[in-house]
Amino acid sequence: MAKRMTETELLGEVQRAISFTDSDDGAMSVNQLSDELAIGPASVRDGLRVLISEGVVTPCRVKRKMMNGKVQHVIAYTKVKSLEDKK
Repeated sequence: MAKRMTETELLGEVQRAISFTDSDDGAMSVNQLSDELAIGPASVRDGLRVLISEGVVTPCRVKRKMMNGKVQHVIAYTKVKSLEDKK
């Protein structure tokens, strides 16, 4: 039986994954986060709602290549830039 993640652990994992993503645009979709963290998309969305309300991450639109080879705009999430990051 898999160990359940606490909300604090979930938020930390989602924040860590977004902070250290290797994508060119620095953003991750719910499906990418779900795959990376090995947790369900609903749990990822719950964590993202909290992080968005706290001002830690923000939604954005990014281009992703689909399995059929077409490029589509999808909703993803990226870390909010702090004042120190902007300098």
